[in-house]
Amino acid sequence: MSDYIKGANPYMPLWEHVPDGEPRVFEYEGERRVYVYGSHDTERNGYCGRDYVVWSAPADDLSDWKCNGICYTATDGSVLFAPDVVKKGDTYYLYAAEACGSRIMVAKSSSPTGPFTDPVLTDLGFDPAVLVDVDGKIYAYWGFCKSFAAEMQDDMAHIKRETLHENFIGHTMGYKAPDDGHADETDAFFEASSIRRVMGKYVFIYSKRYFTPVPEYGIYTPNNGFLTYKYSDSPLDGYSHGGDIIFNGGEILKNSDGTGTMTYRWGNNHGSIAEINGEWYVFYHRQTGVDEYSRQAMAEPIGAAIDKDGRLYLGEVTYKNGVPVASRPVEMTSSGMFRGGIDAYKIISAGYACHIYGGAGSAYIKPVYDMTDSVSAPVANIKSGTTVGFRYLSFGDVSPRHVTVEVIADGDVTVNVRADKYDGEIIASMCPGRAESVKNAPITSEIVGRHAVYFEFLRDEDVTAEFVRFSFDREEDEDAFIQNAKNPHGIGGDFFIEKMNRGGHAALAKWGLFDFSVPCGGTALDVGCGGGANVERLLSKCSCGRVVGIDISPLSVEKSREYNKDAILAGRCEILRGDVSALPFEDGTFDVATAFETIYFWDIERGLSEVFRVLKNGRRFLICNDTDGEKPDSRALESRVVGMRIYAPDELLRLLKAAGFSDIRVRRIRARGMICFDAAANKERKDD
Repeated sequence: MSDYIKGANPYMPLWEHVPDGEPRVFEYEGERRVYVYGSHDTERNGYCGRDYVVWSAPADDLSDWKCNGICYTATDGSVLFAPDVVKKGDTYYLYAAEACGSRIMVAKSSSPTGPFTDPVLTDLGFDPAVLVDVDGKIYAYWGFCKSFAAEMQDDMAHIKRETLHENFIGHTMGYKAPDDGHADETDAFFEASSIRRVMGKYVFIYSKRYFTPVPEYGIYTPNNGFLTYKYSDSPLDGYSHGGDIIFNGGEILKNSDGTGTMTYRWGNNHGSIAEINGEWYVFYHRQTGVDEYSRQAMAEPIGAAIDKDGRLYLGEVTYKNGVPVASRPVEMTSSGMFRGGIDAYKIISAGYACHIYGGAGSAYIKPVYDMTDSVSAPVANIKSGTTVGFRYLSFGDVSPRHVTVEVIADGDVTVNVRADKYDGEIIASMCPGRAESVKNAPITSEIVGRHAVYFEFLRDEDVTAEFVRFSFDREEDEDAFIQNAKNPHGIGGDFFIEKMNRGGHAALAKWGLFDFSVPCGGTALDVGCGGGANVERLLSKCSCGRVVGIDISPLSVEKSREYNKDAILAGRCEILRGDVSALPFEDGTFDVATAFETIYFWDIERGLSEVFRVLKNGRRFLICNDTDGEKPDSRALESRVVGMRIYAPDELLRLLKAAGFSDIRVRRIRARGMICFDAAANKERKDD
């Protein structure tokens, strides 16, 4: 399987949506792992979901995240808001925010991954956070637009009422905040309580809702996209101002007047910090889609330092003569815990962008839910002038020679690849057309080491584009990429398979199948099944039948199996590796056969004869090609791809008849060069 980026930012797969993540480092059964406990955005039309899942990674490999499964569902099936998990003794305690955070239950488990059972109602409120201190005492923190803290009883559920502190830090103003005299512009507590011990200090981390402008970040209206901290020598009071650790508004462009401009649509924020193998990280979330219902888990390395006066600095720490003197929020990146940057030579989804800026200002990352490694979360609704940026990529010591992008557009578009800044040097340029979703271009300036990379989209007309994925390569042969049309392999093969499934091939297949009949309970064969999308289309046309796909490319077989995994498990589909010249089936096996964009590479006479052989008498064979051989550009493509042969309509008619096919129907869209042949395997006529 080709190598897709994983463990970057977001660090969970792009199909997963776990906001409000509380990171915890536990050693369990001899292994030290990082566990993240958060909400689960599965409702899709509202916040969160009705279960909690646990994700974890080895402490020494923060790219290797895996899902440990569902650990808890609400006692009444209600929606669960942000949780927390702590360990006391040998028991793990989950604080579950049932009924949209209005009822906090504590459940327990002997494992950090649950299941957590025996839930008990607690005294805690919205967004609970719990600390088991070094002396064994337990403290709890919670609140929405008003903060609360208290010491807990040993039952882990109830507080010691005499220790309750209300408004132990000041809260935000407006929205749902009370008018009680405790509003504070500096503290501005909103929600998302979290508590940690750092360098001997108690550190309270929370979501701050700015209610005054912050021009440095381009903020002029109320904003709660920050995670902020305060610190104290005491768990329940005496908290001093710390600062902001992270803001989820993307890269902040610096303007000449000292103000800033956000490049990513900010939204609510919730998370915390964790020390992992001596390094500190902030865990938070970002928004995707056009609302706050498909949030994703993010993380960044941060600095942590304390001066001689006990002042604690978290975030991007500034030092003077080796002494910490200031801190500011760390930047939101695409690379996250990959300190050296994402490997530029792997397949990178556009969904890892941390900068979406310009154009009409309406582009966004489209949420995806297909649980496969190869799924890409595209940047959708791209207009002319939009830049999509990735901070940062690692190019190593040798510069790439080409860049490949997958872009789906409703017209021609120019894509410029820029280095280091959104208006930086252009290192590659290409012009994907309406029917050409995958495009490859040479790198014109050497680029090595760690760099930010931006994709700029330009078009004079009102064209909308969707940016799917990209990769860089060191292939010396400029035509090496196009050879994947014959036998997809490697990273280039992945791009071609996606093109088969989603690009112009999809439109061709839908058109070709529109008037093609498949018996409801019949058996269909798709020769050269590619990425498997046409196998799925055939399955939908024979809802009670079975479909077999076959392809010579191991990568295509793998991708097609992945694409149709549910049908395979149901026994309605089988994907095989094989050659059309020697099909591994008995005579008269299939009711229909199809071949989409594949006969160009066949031993044509043997291939057609084999298809004729495996069809039942009188059953039909559909060939769909997106070129009829009559346009000059089709001949140019034929000259570039080794072993490709484009057949003129009359020539293919003759070959079909020679193989025994009859009653041949031809349909064409001449303006686009699309053509399909629908032929019957009349074996009695051939025997005559």
